[in-house]
Amino acid sequence: MTLEGYLITKNETNYLIQDEDFDADYANELEANALTWSYHDVYVLDKIPFTFTKFQSGQKINVWHNGTILESNPAKINVLKMEKMN
Repeated sequence: MTLEGYLITKNETNYLIQDEDFDADYANELEANALTWSYHDVYVLDKIPFTFTKFQSGQKINVWHNGTILESNPAKINVLKMEKMN
């Protein structure tokens, strides 16, 4: 399964945000718990099998996951693969 959205990193936790009104500057100013109040469809990217050195907070990305979305707040997905979008 694939999700498209924006990567935000807060306190060493990586989030995927799927929201048409996404603003990277605003999202980077928010505290981690405020992301779920400010945006729709926020996911924690969990069990990532690679480093994030080539990704930057605010980038648009595609995320492949195993199809399981853990019911937490925010929801968690187990990442299989990620790529930057142009």
